Amino acid sequence: MSGKRINFGYVGDPPPGWTAHLVWRARILRLVGESISDKELERELEREEQEQRDKRAQRPPGRRDVPEFRKRPDAFLTTEDEDPVLHEPTLSIPFRTNNGLDLQFTRVKVYENGVGFDLVAREPDPDPTAGIPFDTETINLGFRIRPDKAHKTRIRLVVAVSPSRGEHGAYGGTVLSNSFKPDDFPDDPNEPWLYGGGDSRGRVHELGVIETRAHYFLSPVPTTGTIHVTVAYPEFGLKMTSIEFDAASFRIPGR
Repeated sequence: MSGKRINFGYVGDPPPGWTAHLVWRARILRLVGESISDKELERELEREEQEQRDKRAQRPPGRRDVPEFRKRPDAFLTTEDEDPVLHEPTLSIPFRTNNGLDLQFTRVKVYENGVGFDLVAREPDPDPTAGIPFDTETINLGFRIRPDKAHKTRIRLVVAVSPSRGEHGAYGGTVLSNSFKPDDFPDDPNEPWLYGGGDSRGRVHELGVIETRAHYFLSPVPTTGTIHVTVAYPEFGLKMTSIEFDAASFRIPGR
């Protein structure tokens, strides 16, 4: 959303492509916690979200366990040698951050049923001889918020699968977020879904940094179109920033 404002009372109704772009961007803004200046559009999105909540409330009781085909296979294996990964693309993309944080979309693995990737943040290690801090001042790249523990906040992660791009910008596709609950998975196995995995924090001595990472799994494998990834973390001064790349990067060689 740029700072440019257009008074359509003078120039007529906005073109459909412009409207589609505005709605798409507004959805992402809401998911990363940004305000929307167009209050009518904000109310429209609130109604849309309420309809989704009502639809989820109508699901049968006990529908909580995420199906196996939505989970990263190696999450249940004991050794790395048994990891049934089919392709590891050389895809490691840094986010352009305003606060100097080294944050990357990286460690991508393609499986039969989806794509695993990590968000990885590296910060200078202030004292290699001290313990690794884990408190409310520690960033949380995962999908869990733990009010009773250190992680009272989390990064806002939004993944848009196969948005179109018109003369006014990106729009459409499926917009996913790490704020969705694990049991919000769609019934259609072909519909994109983002599932959060484990997270960790440790010291990388040879680099002199403390590394925080979190794992996510996108299913099924998207192989056409664009993947658009947006993050924001206002509690740590990280403003909204995005990357995008061709989903063809996920294609398994020879297929």
